[in-house]
Amino acid sequence: MNPLSETPRDSPLEARFRLILCALAVATFVVIPAELILLGHTQSVAQWIPFVACFFGLVACGWVVVDPVPARLRGARLLSRLIVLSGMVGAFMHLRANLLLQLEIRPNETWSEAMWPALQGSAAFLAPGILILGALLVLGATYDHPVLTTQKAR
Repeated sequence: MNPLSETPRDSPLEARFRLILCALAVATFVVIPAELILLGHTQSVAQWIPFVACFFGLVACGWVVVDPVPARLRGARLLSRLIVLSGMVGAFMHLRANLLLQLEIRPNETWSEAMWPALQGSAAFLAPGILILGALLVLGATYDHPVLTTQKAR
């Protein structure tokens, strides 16, 4: 199936918009591993989670663009939700690492006093958010997809 082909409910403009969203998601899921390698984000098993998430993000994009059948679109949505979850876990892990380091450096600080420096710590709290953004782009590309909505109408 051609991703730019018009379907009964999807105009060529909507099909192009879906393709642009997936192209942006692909760019996101390609750049993230490159940056992580440059940063040396490969020291532990947990640091490989974003690499796996990016792989699954590329798979989801492929399903949406190359052959958008209902099962693959639902699979792309499921993978995207899992990627959002992994991004949230990553943000928590970054914040936790910074907070524990802050409390180790200044043991007399309270958690509330250590929170602001922890948010500014070396493990960037918002960095995993780029995974969430990529996943949301894929979810946006599948939103109200005519393949799924015409199947519901039958």
